Amino acid sequence: MSREAINTVLIMYPDNRTTGKTTFKEISIPPSLLAIQFRQTTERLLTRYHRHGFQVARIVFDDFNGNYDSYLYPASAFDQTLKIGIGLSEWTRDRHHDLLQGLVSMLSYPQTSRFVIGGFHANDCVVEMTRSLRQFNYQADPDILLTDILKQYIVEHKLRRAMGRTYTREDRSDGAKLLKELGERVFKSIEA
Repeated sequence: MSREAINTVLIMYPDNRTTGKTTFKEISIPPSLLAIQFRQTTERLLTRYHRHGFQVARIVFDDFNGNYDSYLYPASAFDQTLKIGIGLSEWTRDRHHDLLQGLVSMLSYPQTSRFVIGGFHANDCVVEMTRSLRQFNYQADPDILLTDILKQYIVEHKLRRAMGRTYTREDRSDGAKLLKELGERVFKSIEA
């Protein structure tokens, strides 16, 4: 008897030690407009995934605690926390692939499960996790809008407005092309 698929959004390392802190010692720094817009977008997207029956999980370092919640991804959105197997200070790029492979090998998800990968690490962690899941024959794809590529897209939009330009149909088309190109680079690196 086959088990029902578990569709899951995985956010890689939503940890303010890797996505940028908003608190330094006792000084609290208000989030930038860019961070606010990033968070608003991720909240909407994660809510949409929940509505479509996805669970939302975060992959964190073993020494992660609630004090390290990243502002960019709302902690309340996560249904599950998966620990990578080491603390942040022990992490090295050389070991990362093996750590992700170990984590994926411990997942007890049916083979028909679908994964959507996000995180503020599109060019390395998101790519590596997608590859690892695919190597275990899971369906896995990144959601570009749940990665730091969204930040580049928002910046491009803000630059146009700062230069006094009205956001025209052509600008929207240019923005969509930019987002598509950035996304294609991520997908190509997954296939490499």
